[in-house]
Amino acid sequence: MLEVQLDEDILVLLSDGPKTETPMGPAIHKDTANRWQDILSKGVKESLLKNCLIPSKCDHLIAPALNSGLKQLSETSIKRDSSLLFIQKQLGVAIAALGAIANMIISDQTGNKLYKIKRRLSHSLR
Repeated sequence: MLEVQLDEDILVLLSDGPKTETPMGPAIHKDTANRWQDILSKGVKESLLKNCLIPSKCDHLIAPALNSGLKQLSETSIKRDSSLLFIQKQLGVAIAALGAIANMIISDQTGNKLYKIKRRLSHSLR
C-alpha cells in the first residue's frame, strides 16, 4: 500500500510527533564505533575486568558483595542485585583504568609509557 503524506493541518491535530532524536557529541572514528557497538551488544568479557585491578587506597571502587541475609529474597531480586553488582564492578574497573592514566600523566611518565596509556584507555572505554 502506498503511504500518502499527511497535510500539515492533520499533523497539527494529531499533536507533536515523538522526539526520537537524542543530542549526540562529535563523531568518533568508524573503527572505534564498530568495536564499541560490538562490545555494547555482546557485553564485557570477564577477562577484561581481571586485567585492571582496583588501586590500593580506593577500596570504595570495589563493588559490594550481596549481603548473605538478603539471599533469602526472591530470585528476581537476587538476579537484579547480581546485575547491579556486575555493573558496579565494570564502573569500578573503568574508573581504576582512567585513574591509572591520570596518575601516569600527573607523574609525567607519559614519554615511555604511551602504549600502556593507550591500553588502559582502551580497557576503560570497553
